[in-house]
Amino acid sequence: MAHISTTQLARFCNRVGTSLRAGIDVRTIFQREAERGASRQREIMDRVGRAIGSGESVASALANENGYFPPLMCEMVAVGEKTGKVDEVFLQLGEQYQHLLQLRRTFLMGIFFPAIELVVAIGVIGLFILAMGTLVPRMPNGEPVFDLLGIGVGWQGLTNYLLIVTGIAGAISFFVWGLMRGRFGPWPMLMVMRIPVLGKCIETMALSRMAWSLAMANNAGLDPRRSVRLAIRSAHNPYYNAAQKTIDVGLTDGLEIHEALARSRAFPAEFVDVVSNGELSGTLPESLLRLSQDYRSRAESTSGMLTVVASFAVWGLVAIILIAFIFRFAMFYLNAINPATYGL
Repeated sequence: MAHISTTQLARFCNRVGTSLRAGIDVRTIFQREAERGASRQREIMDRVGRAIGSGESVASALANENGYFPPLMCEMVAVGEKTGKVDEVFLQLGEQYQHLLQLRRTFLMGIFFPAIELVVAIGVIGLFILAMGTLVPRMPNGEPVFDLLGIGVGWQGLTNYLLIVTGIAGAISFFVWGLMRGRFGPWPMLMVMRIPVLGKCIETMALSRMAWSLAMANNAGLDPRRSVRLAIRSAHNPYYNAAQKTIDVGLTDGLEIHEALARSRAFPAEFVDVVSNGELSGTLPESLLRLSQDYRSRAESTSGMLTVVASFAVWGLVAIILIAFIFRFAMFYLNAINPATYGL
């Protein structure tokens, strides 16, 4: 089953949280939700509302929709129901998803025009290869006297060119997809996190989600192992996921959360120090919530820098493509007018 989009999820969480805080009955809330959106979404909301009406918890009813709602969201709602703060959980989830959307929107707007230039440059080269099939004379063996990329000219050259471009784009997309889902193990993500600007943005966003989730789980009275497990899943970071086993062993051995985190050596000292101070002072949830907000602010700042860097990177790629194109064409022209080419 397809998942609910992040945009719809942010709006859904904000509506439900606001309605719950206003004192509206949860069954009434989902009856209203069943009147919104596309037919499939209305059908799902209607099922959730009927399940709640029959006595199921909100978290259970959401989780029974075969992955339509994120598992982490269902777990956090369960935590909210246990603590009597389900309205706060929904509102904070909505805020988290809205923050993610804002970062994504800022990044896409920043690289929009450079990306258009990149597409245009790739398209112009493709059209040039196609035109060369008609304009470039052939040698006796049928080969063109000028082949820009060495992949042929005309329709054959264009087909080869598009296959190469598609293959490169597909390989990049597959790498990003596999990286974010940990398909290549934890170490590629660690290498990415060492890249200036990009790595810091990824790290601060992950730690912000983790700090918030750990605060909510701890405030709900969950045992340390379950709290940390929930928090690490919320980070969506394969490198942190790989530290889960070490942390579990440490907590089972009786270590405090900050000691188990430090033993894994996966988390920055600042994060471990805040957890340590919170545990020692008995204010762990409050300390983590403040840290989460701090990381969010840093992520916004870093995201702006990342957008600028990405824009320049795209502009640079366009420049390299055009310079290589001009250089290749210039070399062909110089060879054409060089008497040595004809044995003179």
